[in-house]
Amino acid sequence: MTQDHTPTPPLAFCRVAELGVALGVTGIADRPDCWVHQVDDDWALVVNPHPRSARVTSTPDGSGMVVDLPPYSMAFWWHGWLAGVIDANGGEIAARHDGANEDALIEALEQAIRDAGATPTDVV
Repeated sequence: MTQDHTPTPPLAFCRVAELGVALGVTGIADRPDCWVHQVDDDWALVVNPHPRSARVTSTPDGSGMVVDLPPYSMAFWWHGWLAGVIDANGGEIAARHDGANEDALIEALEQAIRDAGATPTDVV
């Protein structure tokens, strides 16, 4: 019996993809820069759909915390503080007990999906 060793993308990665679909975001790879989205009052995200690193911030005026975002990855900010960088194979998200953590991020993404009129999928 062979085992499938294909890594499962992080749930946050899947939820960002679902959010993009729910919002009608298309053609992000065709954009000259990254997709920036304010999820709610707490969380913002940036997706780098390009095969090159991108120097990004979560604020349109560039005043927020800056990160060199690797190709095909995404970053998350909590109240303007960089809280994580992930890609389809994993990554790191803050683990504070009072807000900036993976569970809170996923809850915010799921609520944003619902607010956009969709339902988060069951992910195994």
